[in-house]
Amino acid sequence: MNERAEVTTGEPAPARRTKTEFRTLRPDHIVTTIESVLDRIETRFPGSGLGRVCCELLEIGNHAEAFTVSLRRPIYVIRVFSWLLIVGLVALALAPFFFVDVSLGLSNLGELMQAIEATLNEVVLLGLAIVFLVTWERRTRWRTWCRVCPGRSGRRS
Repeated sequence: MNERAEVTTGEPAPARRTKTEFRTLRPDHIVTTIESVLDRIETRFPGSGLGRVCCELLEIGNHAEAFTVSLRRPIYVIRVFSWLLIVGLVALALAPFFFVDVSLGLSNLGELMQAIEATLNEVVLLGLAIVFLVTWERRTRWRTWCRVCPGRSGRRS
């Protein structure tokens, strides 16, 4: 079909649109659309209540665009602090293997099982701490967004 348009008009066919293009909201396009609707309302119905509603909608759109930009900016303090904590935790977990001279004088199966269980507990807790620290920035943004948008519940959909 695109080839036919190119043959009949002599101009290249428009690029095909992807599905993801229609699944994203572009704030600049939304604000532009609201401004054009406001202009049309003001020319046809000057001073009407509908124009005031559209002005308020434009203000909300501009605020939402600025807020979205600020939410997308990385929070470097949290990133640096969490990565420093992760490096510190891993170093602390590995330090006994390098600096402490421990002989594993395990004389029976019970002591071996106890040592394996303690090691697994430490690995699991270290993994949970790392997951907590890696997702800290994301959770902070989510709480910020929920505070600003009071009509939205705390649940993710």
